[in-house]
Amino acid sequence: MSTVHQVVSLERRRRASVIAPAHPPRTGLLTVTPIAVQPGVLAIEVRGDVDLCTSPVLRDRLFGHLHHGDSLLIVDLRAVKFLGLAGVTDLATVRIAAVEMGIRFRVVAHTYAVLMPLRITEMDRVLDVHPDLAHALARVSDGRTR
Repeated sequence: MSTVHQVVSLERRRRASVIAPAHPPRTGLLTVTPIAVQPGVLAIEVRGDVDLCTSPVLRDRLFGHLHHGDSLLIVDLRAVKFLGLAGVTDLATVRIAAVEMGIRFRVVAHTYAVLMPLRITEMDRVLDVHPDLAHALARVSDGRTR
């Protein structure tokens, strides 16, 4: 068996063995942690890989936090090592729900692994993306919204 076939085979077995349960939020590949930043503002720190297997965990956690009465939800993707199309779709879906509920939705991202999928899909034009939490919060204090 060639090296390429071995790698593909290992990757298929790895992905087949990962099942993203609804609970707990840590699947081994993805951790989703809420952080109360200031009154009315909730940041969700996401760590790991957001792919087809783990995106349901991210989506469920984000939707769950839309009903907590915060006026701003910030999704911090700085610790994400891989963002697949399923994760991009989930961000777009949660953003739509947030906007419909009157909740501002921002994304913090600065790595190639996250910014490139957002650029390719042109979601960087739709999502309010900031390089760090301080920039996302600065928009709160000056009253600007998107």
